[in-house]
Amino acid sequence: MKDSTTTFSSYVSLYITTKGQWLTLAVFPVKNGVSKVECIRKFLGFIDDANVNIEVFCLDRGFYSNDVFSFLQMENIPHIVPVRKHG
Repeated sequence: MKDSTTTFSSYVSLYITTKGQWLTLAVFPVKNGVSKVECIRKFLGFIDDANVNIEVFCLDRGFYSNDVFSFLQMENIPHIVPVRKHG
C-alpha cells in the first residue's frame, strides 16, 4: 500500500470450469456491510441465469465462515473450501 492510498476495493469473481476450460461469469465489487452469504446468493443468481448445474461450489478461504457453510448446507449445494494446514 502506498502512503497516498486511502481506500481499498475488493472484488469477487465467479468462474465455471468445464472440459478443462475456465469461463468468467461475473466480477463485482464487495461493498461494505454486504455479507458473504449475500455475495453467494448473487453468484447463485448468475449460475441460475446461465443454466449451469453445480457439481461442486469451490470457495476461497475468504468465505470460510459458519454463516456460509450453514447457507450452503441448507441449500444442498456441494462445496469445498481449501484450508491451510498448520503444524
